[in-house]
Amino acid sequence: MTSRQRSGRHAPTISGWRRAARRTAAAVCALVLLGCVGLGTQAAVAARHPASAVYATAHASAVDPGGKQPHVVWLLVLGSDARPGQDIRRERADAIHLVGVNSVTGAGISIGIPRDSYVAIPGSGRNKINSAMAYGGPSLMARTVAEFTGIEPDYVVLTGFAGFKHIVNGFGGLDIDVPVGVHSGGADVDSGHQHLDGEDALWYGRARHGVPGGDLGRSDHQGLILIAMLAQLKKHSSAPASMASALSILLSGLSVKMSPAEAYRLYQVGMAAKPAKIKNCVLPGGFGWAGSQSIVVPDLNVLHHIVADVRDDATLSGACPRAY
Repeated sequence: MTSRQRSGRHAPTISGWRRAARRTAAAVCALVLLGCVGLGTQAAVAARHPASAVYATAHASAVDPGGKQPHVVWLLVLGSDARPGQDIRRERADAIHLVGVNSVTGAGISIGIPRDSYVAIPGSGRNKINSAMAYGGPSLMARTVAEFTGIEPDYVVLTGFAGFKHIVNGFGGLDIDVPVGVHSGGADVDSGHQHLDGEDALWYGRARHGVPGGDLGRSDHQGLILIAMLAQLKKHSSAPASMASALSILLSGLSVKMSPAEAYRLYQVGMAAKPAKIKNCVLPGGFGWAGSQSIVVPDLNVLHHIVADVRDDATLSGACPRAY
């Protein structure tokens, strides 16, 4: 009787050992690089405005991506409207996406919240949701989204124009299936499968005028960009050497408000996510006015339906509701 027969288990194959070795090496490499987060990254960006930032909220301590039970991690992904010389943490949010990932199945959802959505901002009355970051930074932005949706983010990920372009170009660009060409607002992107560099991707995600759905259509495009960025991150993390390069790109100019252990947990979530299983949804709403402001009036019934469906497993039953 062989050892395999005695144990009742299949002996690992050579390819299996190699895959395990690559995963172990990648994990060690990630831990070494992320261990430098608490030592050097904060000091490097202390004297200037960061290009990007990531924060752990109080809920992050409960995150266990390696657990056996399905665990959902919620990230609030923000794109700042800050211009050169301005602090990305204190300007309005140009992109707002609540992203849930099931760390066991790899499924997920990106809920795009149009930036002009008219909501209650804690301590500041009602206003466009993007103004919450200008009033109180990422923490108030996270609190506003939590009270609006009923889902509290575990992490907040924030980037500005320069940080976004740096990441996209560092990954060698993004591959996106563009549903409708956009040739306005600085964007010049044809429909169909496109490879976009940082500049093109930035304008594609920012264009609103002439885009079907306006603010809602822009949010849809931003969701496509997010999923494409995740796909590139996973592609560049398939081997220790390329994974080190990917982390170096992400950490450059990054302000990290979390421990190395929390940062590694967040990295694990990214590696667990499967881009093909993440649905890109946009919260529907109607257009209206609040005084002289053009606003989006969110469809709260649809919001409540989505949240009830995805809260526990980040998996939407069926297709996204039509937003525009």
